[in-house]
Amino acid sequence: SMRNYLQRYPQGDFVREANATIAELRAAPERRAIEAEELLRLSRDQKRTIQRNLALLGFDPRGIDGLFGKGSRSAIAQWQASIRAQSTGYLTREQVTALQSAADRRAVQLEEEARQRREIEERQDRAYWQDTGRAGDESGLRAYLSRYPDGLYADVAQSRLNEIEARRR
Repeated sequence: SMRNYLQRYPQGDFVREANATIAELRAAPERRAIEAEELLRLSRDQKRTIQRNLALLGFDPRGIDGLFGKGSRSAIAQWQASIRAQSTGYLTREQVTALQSAADRRAVQLEEEARQRREIEERQDRAYWQDTGRAGDESGLRAYLSRYPDGLYADVAQSRLNEIEARRR
């Protein structure tokens, strides 16, 4: 085809046209991707959601502003590569849906991880209260409040310290 012509006739009369045709053929997939995304008529809010979803999945769009600049296009292309799609940097309707689903799943995972961390922290808080503050002596109460100023028993500890200080006066 065009490449064969260029190899056979590198100084031929139609070298410029052959190179232009090759460049056009190479650009065709990207042009189709751009046109497909334009047909989606994404609002600025929808683009912000897409940027948030990309960020949530670890693909940094370099800002969540509802504008698809270089950072967003790069993040989209990286995400597309991660799902083994053609990395055009432009989204199809199916990809917007898939991205939302993946982000929703990730959000649920993050919420569960946060819940588990809170559970562990609360167990540690309770255990430290048992070891230090529960007895009600001043040093234990202060130790508890020092470690857990907003802990589960912070109000109780502060109230008991206030009583101790009131009795001292």
